[in-house]
Amino acid sequence: DWVKRLDAFLQFNEEDILHDKGKVTAAIAKAFAEKEFEKFRVLQDRTYQSDFDRLVAETSDDLTE
Repeated sequence: DWVKRLDAFLQFNEEDILHDKGKVTAAIAKAFAEKEFEKFRVLQDRTYQSDFDRLVAETSDDLTE
């Protein structure tokens, strides 16, 4: 049974096992995930380099050598 295997895995890794439905609703979890993703997206947008930009930079480096 996969539930028993998962519980055994969590116990082995000294993690707490949730025995009921918990306190967090799907709406709260979704709102939290969206908020955290917005933080990530700002950082990603700041540091993102497209494949094209990366190729241009590599080609420019090769031409200057």
